[in-house]
Amino acid sequence: MGRGGMLNISVPLLKKHMEELGKALTPVESAELLGMSASAAIGVLDYMEAIGIVQRVKRRRNFYFLKDTYDEESIETMLLEAYERTKSGNGRSCARSKYDPIIDRFLDGEHDLVRVDVVGKNPRFMASVLYGRIKARELGDRIESYIVNNCLYLEKV
Repeated sequence: MGRGGMLNISVPLLKKHMEELGKALTPVESAELLGMSASAAIGVLDYMEAIGIVQRVKRRRNFYFLKDTYDEESIETMLLEAYERTKSGNGRSCARSKYDPIIDRFLDGEHDLVRVDVVGKNPRFMASVLYGRIKARELGDRIESYIVNNCLYLEKV
């Protein structure tokens, strides 16, 4: 896939993620959400900044948030939360996500394979979000997620 094709897919997907998450993201967090390398995510974020979708603010790290969506107070709050979330030094998100309870319930449950349905959420979006959370929580050796016939499944490894 060429750069244009990647941008046609990645820009709307990342914008949707940012709208739903409602927080400032680092390039590493964006990469996890998109399932790509950090350098590729930086290219997507730079493009989104150039066409006016996101705004970049540097506070020890680069943070990106949707442009013209938040007031200054909200931006400062997001940046503080993002800094606190990522200050562990490894660049990975260490904060809990609203999607973590899905993973927690699955791990605590008795079933080894479950279908995940979230009302109003596309299964591919949920697969991307859960993949990012599994990776951020370093659970890849315990859980796999995959799509079959446009349905999302979690499986214990």
